[in-house]
Amino acid sequence: MLPRALLLWMTCCVAPFWSSAAFTQPYPSRPVTLVVPYAAGSGVDILARVLTAKLGQRLGQPIIVRPSREREVPSARTLSPSRSQTATP
Repeated sequence: MLPRALLLWMTCCVAPFWSSAAFTQPYPSRPVTLVVPYAAGSGVDILARVLTAKLGQRLGQPIIVRPSREREVPSARTLSPSRSQTATP
Protein backbone atom coordinates (compact mmCIF):
# COMPACT_ATOMS: atom_id res chain seq x y z
CA MET A 1 0.00 0.00 0.00
CA LEU A 2 2.84 2.40 0.70
CA PRO A 3 4.30 2.28 -2.83
CA ARG A 4 0.87 3.06 -4.27
CA ALA A 5 0.42 6.05 -1.96
CA LEU A 6 3.93 7.22 -2.76
CA LEU A 7 3.22 6.98 -6.50
CA LEU A 8 0.00 8.97 -6.07
CA TRP A 9 1.81 11.63 -4.03
CA MET A 10 4.59 11.96 -6.60
CA THR A 11 2.06 12.24 -9.43
CA CYS A 12 0.18 15.00 -7.62
CA CYS A 13 3.40 16.91 -7.00
CA VAL A 14 4.65 16.68 -10.59
CA ALA A 15 1.35 17.04 -12.47
CA PRO A 16 1.22 20.86 -12.46
CA PHE A 17 4.60 20.98 -14.18
CA TRP A 18 3.45 18.72 -17.02
CA SER A 19 1.03 21.32 -18.33
CA SER A 20 2.38 22.83 -21.52
CA ALA A 21 0.08 25.85 -21.15
CA ALA A 22 2.03 26.92 -18.08
CA PHE A 23 5.21 27.17 -20.11
CA THR A 24 3.80 28.96 -23.15
CA GLN A 25 2.52 32.08 -21.40
CA PRO A 26 5.01 34.65 -20.15
CA TYR A 27 4.22 35.82 -16.65
CA PRO A 28 3.27 38.54 -16.02
CA SER A 29 1.96 39.51 -19.42
CA ARG A 30 0.59 42.92 -18.36
CA PRO A 31 1.28 45.48 -15.62
CA VAL A 32 0.91 44.33 -12.02
CA THR A 33 -1.06 46.44 -9.51
CA LEU A 34 0.02 46.37 -5.86
CA VAL A 35 -2.62 47.60 -3.41
CA VAL A 36 -1.04 49.18 -0.30
CA PRO A 37 -3.43 49.45 2.66
CA TYR A 38 -1.98 52.74 3.91
CA ALA A 39 -2.06 56.37 2.79
CA ALA A 40 0.24 57.76 0.11
CA GLY A 41 3.51 59.01 1.56
CA SER A 42 3.45 56.67 4.54
CA GLY A 43 6.43 54.48 5.34
CA VAL A 44 4.74 51.40 3.92
CA ASP A 45 3.91 53.22 0.69
CA ILE A 46 7.49 54.44 0.25
CA LEU A 47 8.87 50.96 0.96
CA ALA A 48 6.44 49.43 -1.54
CA ARG A 49 7.52 51.90 -4.23
CA VAL A 50 11.22 51.22 -3.65
CA LEU A 51 10.73 47.45 -3.75
CA THR A 52 8.45 47.49 -6.79
CA ALA A 53 10.96 49.53 -8.78
CA LYS A 54 13.50 46.71 -8.44
CA LEU A 55 10.88 43.99 -8.87
CA GLY A 56 9.55 45.63 -12.01
CA GLN A 57 13.01 45.58 -13.53
CA ARG A 58 13.40 41.87 -12.77
CA LEU A 59 9.96 40.93 -14.09
CA GLY A 60 10.18 43.17 -17.13
CA GLN A 61 6.74 44.63 -16.44
CA PRO A 62 5.72 47.84 -14.70
CA ILE A 63 4.26 47.52 -11.22
CA ILE A 64 1.65 50.10 -10.23
CA VAL A 65 1.40 50.95 -6.53
CA ARG A 66 -2.13 51.97 -5.48
CA PRO A 67 -2.17 53.34 -1.92
CA SER A 68 -5.41 53.85 -0.02
CA ARG A 69 -6.94 57.28 -0.22
CA GLU A 70 -6.57 59.35 2.93
CA ARG A 71 -10.25 59.13 3.82
CA GLU A 72 -9.93 55.33 3.82
CA VAL A 73 -7.03 55.20 6.28
CA PRO A 74 -8.98 54.28 9.47
CA SER A 75 -10.38 51.16 7.80
CA ALA A 76 -7.72 50.70 5.14
CA ARG A 77 -6.85 47.18 6.25
CA THR A 78 -10.38 46.05 5.45
CA LEU A 79 -10.90 48.13 2.31
CA SER A 80 -7.73 47.05 0.49
CA PRO A 81 -8.62 43.32 0.44
CA SER A 82 -12.12 44.14 -0.82
CA ARG A 83 -10.66 46.49 -3.44
CA SER A 84 -8.22 43.82 -4.62
CA GLN A 85 -11.03 41.25 -4.86
CA THR A 86 -13.08 43.50 -7.13
CA ALA A 87 -10.12 44.63 -9.26
CA THR A 88 -10.00 43.76 -12.94
CA PRO A 89 -7.74 40.81 -13.68
